[in-house]
Amino acid sequence: MRQTTEDHADTFEKFANAFLVDDYPELAGLGGKKDGGMDARLIADATGELNLVVQSCVSPAAGARRKVLATIEKLKNKLPRELVYCTSAVIGIKLDKTINELRAKRVTLTVRDATWLIQREHDSHRRSKICDDYANAVLSPILKELDPNRLYNAVLTDQEERVAVHYLEAVNLDRKRGSNITHGVFDALVFYALRDSDPEKKGYHAGAITETVRSMFPEKHAPRVGELVAARLAQLEKRGIIHNNTKVGGWVIADPFRGKLAANISATKERDVEFRGKLRDAIVEIAEEKEIEGEYPVDKLIQLGHDCVFWYMREQGRMFADPSHHQLTIYNAERLVKRYMVEHPDPKIAKTSDEEIVYDLLPAALNRTLNSSEEETQRYLRAKADLFMIHAFMEVTPDIQRACHKILGGEILYLDTSLLIRCLAELYSPTSTRPVLRTLQAAVSLGCQLRTWRMYVEELIAHLKGPVLLEWSNQLQTLSPEVLESAFRAVPTLIEVFYRWTRLHGGTMEEAVQQVIGRIDETENTIEFLKEELGVTTETIPSEVDNTHELWEKIFTTWCLGKRNVKTMPQDKFELLVRHDVLAYLTILNQRQKNKAIGPNYGHKVALLTFDRMPQRIARSLSPKSISEYDIVMSLEYLMNVVAAVAYTGTAQLPEEALPATLILGETDIIPNELRAIFRKAWDPNEKRYIRERKLREIVHQLKFSVGDNEGIDPAGKLEITLDEQF
Repeated sequence: MRQTTEDHADTFEKFANAFLVDDYPELAGLGGKKDGGMDARLIADATGELNLVVQSCVSPAAGARRKVLATIEKLKNKLPRELVYCTSAVIGIKLDKTINELRAKRVTLTVRDATWLIQREHDSHRRSKICDDYANAVLSPILKELDPNRLYNAVLTDQEERVAVHYLEAVNLDRKRGSNITHGVFDALVFYALRDSDPEKKGYHAGAITETVRSMFPEKHAPRVGELVAARLAQLEKRGIIHNNTKVGGWVIADPFRGKLAANISATKERDVEFRGKLRDAIVEIAEEKEIEGEYPVDKLIQLGHDCVFWYMREQGRMFADPSHHQLTIYNAERLVKRYMVEHPDPKIAKTSDEEIVYDLLPAALNRTLNSSEEETQRYLRAKADLFMIHAFMEVTPDIQRACHKILGGEILYLDTSLLIRCLAELYSPTSTRPVLRTLQAAVSLGCQLRTWRMYVEELIAHLKGPVLLEWSNQLQTLSPEVLESAFRAVPTLIEVFYRWTRLHGGTMEEAVQQVIGRIDETENTIEFLKEELGVTTETIPSEVDNTHELWEKIFTTWCLGKRNVKTMPQDKFELLVRHDVLAYLTILNQRQKNKAIGPNYGHKVALLTFDRMPQRIARSLSPKSISEYDIVMSLEYLMNVVAAVAYTGTAQLPEEALPATLILGETDIIPNELRAIFRKAWDPNEKRYIRERKLREIVHQLKFSVGDNEGIDPAGKLEITLDEQF
């Protein structure tokens, strides 16, 4: 039912009429453009009176009342005793008011929604057959779209590669955590090479299998690939999964396993269908919430969203396998969609009304889907992330298991203020996802050490006492709940987080903040809180960091020029914040110069975790040739994939729930301080929500355009935001 769209209106109408015959044996189907609002009817033989009318509908639940009342209007001269509203949507209680209103007109409204239909699928053999036929009609085109050549078309350019990845995923369904990744990958590639083998007709000799597998790797790995293929052929034969068939002159997959492999491939498609269904649900829900009416390209949005997710995971996989690969650093859904649209422009969407619809719906739908707490959705996303991680490793080395072990655990990770604020936001949020906290907690279990500096603790306290408490007490606490909901878009995130926390647990905003900083000895209290709640140890910047030499001046000047300041922030405060960041940068740089890197591609064991892109831009200005020593930031996506690889290889035992799949943290871009007053002034609560959202996007875009948003390429481009705007 979830996959039913307007394109299936006629098919659903026939299905509904046939399905309802068990309850209404004399039901007569009508349909057509001139059906007078009736898709089926039941007429009393004796009087000719219209006893019952069936209305079939595939529209979202939000439009159900409008549809019902429109039908009643068409039938007002001859109202039936009963109107059956049969729909592919889940109605729940949305039509309860309408039911009561129609009862006054002596019309009984009976709702037969998706839930009702699904519950009665197996009531009779006839209904089961009807449901199977309907499912085939709806899903057949979708399954064609999920052919690996189409499914991975946006992220993998080679046709053979796309199909091979499909086999990697299918074999991975049976893989036990802790088993050897390298063995699993080469088993899957052998099955791919033998996919059309047949004990009666066709076999493959070892050389042909090796050549097929070798084509998936860079040429320099050919000798090692040959060794691994030979070893896997011997092992798979020993286990009875393949055998060398003399009748057809080569290796073939044994029949029992052939069936199991086919079932796994089918299961992977079913998971893709299910995920697309979740994405469809989110798109429809967001359209209802934002009051977007009329037709919009649901199927195109689903395809675009699915491609966005795969592209994001492919990029993260590349960076994980080779940390010298550029860091994508995308942390919100709107930027994800924008970046994908730039990388993969669609002329049918660009600069049309559909482009606005994409930005109205897709970021919010992706945010909701990727941050879903549903176990199946998270497992699907983690499996796809693992798949692209493995695929990326194949471009670097065939010895994937060995490569994973080289990069795991033991890092010293420093959190700046932006990370500390995000951790607080997740700690006080009721959500069960908490991707940043889960990633950090898992990293600690691997032996990583979480640290921060006293100067960042003081910045955190200033943020809590200033932008959070002052803005709340001076501007927000007297607002009505309705106005407050709209104001949350233009204030630091912790205000909304603490507000919702106090609504659930009681208390005031001041009391929520005091849980972190206390009433006296605020710095020591906060240091204790960070240690006990987050496992973060606080240090003092070493005295040997010199702030007088030429390198300091160069970094400080570049940072001040590159980081956009808020107009209301005094220059001395702005320079103090920059000075703290420069001290942090040089402290880590000094530690890296004292400690040797571990391997050519695996980086240093001391890094900074931050949402600020300035350290990366500083590294490029200091080292145009990308010397890894200067790139002190470890991206959260990289850390997240390290955690996943540890669980994958069995190096450490981590529960499933400790493994987030993505770090898309929010729906929209952060609103800079100077836009808050403009945003509030432009906010019209009587406008539809999607119109208000579009105005906000335009304001943000205008500000960014005015300072030159070059995605951090130009060190002089002022792109960044100060810490009190980050969350």
